[in-house]
Amino acid sequence: MSKKTEDEPFKPHWLSVTAYAPLKVVQTLNYLRFGPQGVRRFGPGTPVKPDAPPEEIHVNLSIKQASGGELARFENLVMYPLQDGISESKTTVWMVSLEDAHFHASWAWDFYRLFSGVTLAVEAPPPKNRRKAWNTAYRALRDLSPGDQIIVEAPSRSSNILQIYPVDGPALEISENARLTAG
Repeated sequence: MSKKTEDEPFKPHWLSVTAYAPLKVVQTLNYLRFGPQGVRRFGPGTPVKPDAPPEEIHVNLSIKQASGGELARFENLVMYPLQDGISESKTTVWMVSLEDAHFHASWAWDFYRLFSGVTLAVEAPPPKNRRKAWNTAYRALRDLSPGDQIIVEAPSRSSNILQIYPVDGPALEISENARLTAG
């Protein structure tokens, strides 16, 4: 790949990375069953009414270097389920898009395979872009290397979900027409 020169026009593209780890089954099942409030406590004779599955999940997402430095941190992201009718009997995929950072993330919980995956994607900013959030997100994915980690944390009163995803390669460049999809 040759170095860009000043004369070359900017070509819109995206950077994307996907990483996998074993699913934290107890924590994710408790979240689906009871939401962020955790397992409800009842006294004697209190009728038990099952909770509806949560309609969103609040997470903190960090991109960390193997040396311990932090490339980026996104606080209190609100992710929504990609599909209706989430349950513990099938794969649940949560999605978020940050318009100001041109950043997308998906977080999948596969209860059949007991596996979890995270996909991050960011659009390349044009030259001389001044939006800090956009530049930070892009640099974080651009600077990823094997051994780095993507960490997703979701607070819950039952037990917090903490998924650590090892990165096994750099982010890939994808065309501007590609879409972040899960499934």
